[in-house]
Amino acid sequence: MFEVLVFVYENYWRGDACPEPQLLGR
Repeated sequence: MFEVLVFVYENYWRGDACPEPQLLGR
């Protein structure tokens, strides 16, 4: 579960303010 948070955190930090809806749906 923590890995998912890190994944999203890194994605947001990369500059993806609007990640794909599929990622959010996970």
